[in-house]
Amino acid sequence: MYLSELFLQELNQDYSAVSVRKALYLCNEEIARRLGPVGDLKAECREYFGYGQETNENREFAELADFWDIYKEFDHILSLRETEELLIMKLVYVML
Repeated sequence: MYLSELFLQELNQDYSAVSVRKALYLCNEEIARRLGPVGDLKAECREYFGYGQETNENREFAELADFWDIYKEFDHILSLRETEELLIMKLVYVML
């Protein structure tokens, strides 16, 4: 399932911190499952997302960008301390 859809589905119109956290962690688990073990984050971004290549970034990059477009409206609900170590947020911070 597309990350932004997964996030919104998990929220189920409940915009509390608990629901936002749960939805974000679910999306984090999904991206971690897709990527597997991540060593060098920037290398992984280049390989999986096509990030920084002369050709346009790929579909996976667009999916992460779409996720961020949705999630950023809720980003203020959780503290940076809660989210900065999540893989999905590290990817966002590196690429977007």
